[in-house]
Amino acid sequence: MKDFEFIKNKFDESGVNAPDSLGEQFVLDSTSETKVPEPKPKKKKYVKYSALAASVALIALAAFSINIFRPAAPVYEVKKAEAKGGSALAEVRSFNSYAELKDTLDKIDERNKTFYYAEDAGISYGSMDDSAAAAAPGSTSKSASSHSETYKQVDGVDEADTVKTDGRYIYCVDYVNEAVRIFSAKGKKSERVTSVYPRDAESATPDEAKKKAYDDEIDVCDIFINDNRLIVISNYYDTDSEKTDTRALVYDVTDVENIRLLDEFTQSGDYCSSRMIGDTLYLVSNYEVGKKSKLPKCGRGSSPKKLALDYCYTVEKPTSKNFLVVSSLNTADSTHETQSKAILGSADTVYCNENNMYVTAEQWDEETYKKAAMDALMGYVYNPVNVNTQIVKINLTDGIKIIASAKVKGTIDSQYSLDEYDDNLRVATTSQNKKGKDENNLFILSSKLRPLSSVQGFARDEHIEAVRYVGSTAYVITYEETDPLFIIDLSNVKKPEILGEAKITGFSTMLVPIDDNTILGLGYHTEEEDWADLEVKEGFKLALFDVSDKKNPKVLDSKIYANYYSEVQYNPKALVYNADRNDFVIPYDYSGDYDEDYCGMINFKVENGKIKEIDQRKADLDSVDRCLYVEDTVYMIGRFGMPTIDSVKYK
Repeated sequence: MKDFEFIKNKFDESGVNAPDSLGEQFVLDSTSETKVPEPKPKKKKYVKYSALAASVALIALAAFSINIFRPAAPVYEVKKAEAKGGSALAEVRSFNSYAELKDTLDKIDERNKTFYYAEDAGISYGSMDDSAAAAAPGSTSKSASSHSETYKQVDGVDEADTVKTDGRYIYCVDYVNEAVRIFSAKGKKSERVTSVYPRDAESATPDEAKKKAYDDEIDVCDIFINDNRLIVISNYYDTDSEKTDTRALVYDVTDVENIRLLDEFTQSGDYCSSRMIGDTLYLVSNYEVGKKSKLPKCGRGSSPKKLALDYCYTVEKPTSKNFLVVSSLNTADSTHETQSKAILGSADTVYCNENNMYVTAEQWDEETYKKAAMDALMGYVYNPVNVNTQIVKINLTDGIKIIASAKVKGTIDSQYSLDEYDDNLRVATTSQNKKGKDENNLFILSSKLRPLSSVQGFARDEHIEAVRYVGSTAYVITYEETDPLFIIDLSNVKKPEILGEAKITGFSTMLVPIDDNTILGLGYHTEEEDWADLEVKEGFKLALFDVSDKKNPKVLDSKIYANYYSEVQYNPKALVYNADRNDFVIPYDYSGDYDEDYCGMINFKVENGKIKEIDQRKADLDSVDRCLYVEDTVYMIGRFGMPTIDSVKYK
């Protein structure tokens, strides 16, 4: 036991409270026969390590020296609000000098020595499962135009997509050739008119720089259509610097036979997300600090300039050397000044309304890491490292202004886990308790991101699949083997309360409010497999909930499409709502027995408490992942390879 006493003494000397796992009795217990409980199906699995793994971990610990467990000093001395129920205010600060920036980056490296060691030891990280990819509800805004619009989360805030229409033409991203294909919207007579290749964009750069662009890798990511302007957002990978830039190109498509490049904007980092409010494009990227280039670059053209230190900030304890970069570009006026800001703290997910943007990033929790690391030394890893969600608030009403930062425990499911109401931010997360089991939370933060209140620990052993906020009410879907819909009253921001819940087999990944008393769920049909003692996804499912009595919600109706799968199950933008008809269209792919495969669209509506299928059509395509409509025609778009289109008339 001398080795362990030595480590424990080093903890004491450095001022860190050694965990109970350093106790002699714990070590003796750990070396005896220990039975690890088997995880339930569809839950995270954790590994019990052998004595050999413990020895390797101990050697690694000695190699790094006891300094790796020394608590890293905060980057700045900041005033932090007392944590309330798993949330805490974390001030955003600017840099006073390049020396401070370097010091901050060095401290991240020092802190991350522990993190990398944990990865080498095989320690698992809680709340980082595939449920984070599931989509949640969008906006049910009613468009007055005769063509569909991208299904979006907030009215007045357009979201980029890979398929758009302006009523004249259909614009599709071609991932194979890194282009945008433009089709005429003429029903069965639709045909490809022309294409836009961002790689060929003329710019103010010298010929050599333009020639080099052909040697770089390009990925076309998203597009917008706004008042006869096509905005194409792409990632450009520079093979020399091994860095990626996000670039937005603005084209005039008034005459598709003569498309002109109007503007070009570039900022450092991988493309994360974007929004369009009026004529203004907001672009978000995630820039990894390089050995030579510490600060990101932003500006018009393909050769941006380094961002001034005055426009760079940091969250209180960044855990990665990544800058969240956000810029604004007026797409209607190429002479209008652009604005950019960068925050050291990463960018994963964006929620945005007309006034504020909230950017989140996952952060590992230092305290639970220390315990898990020491447990690894004992040869037993069952306690996962928890993950928090860092939130940065950015005001958009007068340029780009960094407002505040905070963190909440757990991870979000998607952008729809966040919502602003009466200047307060609501955030729903899935975290893990001390036993490594999932549980769920909902936090309310003030306009300055100060913690106000929370509901924590509900739906234990389940994780969030969908969230929808309607006024002062939150509807939350969690899942393990059934689909519980929780209704949470948020009218008292200091005392939120779970009012009721309803359960149904399967689970919804998207919630759509039909009216004040009815919520539609779209998601997965599941079936129990006796031979494997687990539940598996077996198709698409619609579920209709009556929420008129919030303390006693009920399932009104459901419809199962066995062996049907739709992009809408994980991407809310694949849902098409027609306000004139008050109905919905979704794409589908069917995969049945005996190699019976086909694809198409389903048209349905909700009426008198029932889900009514209006029409179901097959498409002459290999796959359909998107639909849209122009007047009385529904277009089905397949992107298995180059984009292809088929169409049918509304029934």
